[in-house]
Amino acid sequence: MPNHAFAPGPFASGPPGSIVVAQLAFIGDMVFTTPLLDALAARWPSAEIAVVGRTAALEVLDGDPRVAARLAYDKAGADRGPGGLLRVAGQVRARNPALFLGVSRSARTSLLARRSGAAVRAGFAGPGQGLAYTHLVERGDASRTFPARPLALLEPLVGPVAPCPLRLVVDAARRREAGERLVAAGWRGERLLAVAPGAHYATKRWPVERFAALLALARARGGFRPALYGGPAEAPLLDALRAASPEALDRRDAGIAGLVAELTHATAFVGNDSGPTHIARALGVPAIALHGPTDPDALRDGNPYHAMALGLPCQPCSPSGAAPCPLVHHACLRALPEQAVWAELARVVPGRSA
Repeated sequence: MPNHAFAPGPFASGPPGSIVVAQLAFIGDMVFTTPLLDALAARWPSAEIAVVGRTAALEVLDGDPRVAARLAYDKAGADRGPGGLLRVAGQVRARNPALFLGVSRSARTSLLARRSGAAVRAGFAGPGQGLAYTHLVERGDASRTFPARPLALLEPLVGPVAPCPLRLVVDAARRREAGERLVAAGWRGERLLAVAPGAHYATKRWPVERFAALLALARARGGFRPALYGGPAEAPLLDALRAASPEALDRRDAGIAGLVAELTHATAFVGNDSGPTHIARALGVPAIALHGPTDPDALRDGNPYHAMALGLPCQPCSPSGAAPCPLVHHACLRALPEQAVWAELARVVPGRSA
């Protein structure tokens, strides 16, 4: 039977030489896993850490010195179905891990844990999870924020773990190359305001006309040069913002790794509760996060978090957002005025006259 007791010391005979971390969720979730990577690197500095995740999500760890290998699991594409799962499981097992940490709670993650060959496997409790893991952690503790949740997987192994902030790493060469790309796109060294108007769920998106009005205020009053980021799904939003602000740099083709590197040149960032916003936070860029259905307090990591929410009686209504507004009106973001967002931006990053 699996040992589910929260007793430290499974590596008393020696530190794990190989560790696999599985995070199969979205880009923001991968950013929320970075405190765990820091904790692992600090606890076992000689261990080789491999991270399994979606191809796009893994791009946030491009060149990250904490990560020895990134194992892509394109579960919606090339790795769809049992064959893809077995291929990735084979890559995991080839790492010969002593420790497997299942950050995402899914059947795929559990199967990877089972086939990993790791003697110690920690994951979140749930139906059938005891068959996959040697150590289980209750996931629903309301006192744990999203950034703190992955760290909880270490508690049954080493005892309480001190909170760590989000942190992404960009080396000097990638930063220089990113600056060159921005200059080639038309940047002339102005204060750069990075903007990502998208989000996976519609209820988490601030209206595009509000974004357009904010860009006008930021240009006129703060001397900011906007840079617009997003993927194919955000094309209509980016097209509308470019039409309203022709001077904005269109960076939709930068990709996630390019976004990470280019944000190191940004003076500030504005976006919804989405992956790019949390990337900016993890890079130390002053980020204004626009919250509708989700709870800002659940995302705090100990560093300043410039979250804006109207505080309506119906807020928050969802832990991660949804396609339709439960009350239809979506007033939580539709009624958030651009003047208020500009005032917060000017407060966080002062400069020129408001």
